Amino acid sequence: MLWDHKVVPKGRGDVLRAPYSLALPADVNADTLRRRGISVVRVGKNTAPLVGAFESPEQASLMQAQLTRAGIHATLITRVETTP
Repeated sequence: MLWDHKVVPKGRGDVLRAPYSLALPADVNADTLRRRGISVVRVGKNTAPLVGAFESPEQASLMQAQLTRAGIHATLITRVETTP
């Protein structure tokens, strides 16, 4: 956390829990998506590329619709290992 690393003083800000992401096919072209303004990250070598950190499935639905329009199938997942 930012508090632990002394980036911000303790008690400042709130912890935001956003455990949902959209998993993309392994062969997705991340550069093409980035040119469309969609940030894609890969957490590890053998993991699916991910888009977003969402608080709820409803919040992810807008990005999922944008990916669908781009012809990319995205699956909503819960990132349990990164939830504080």
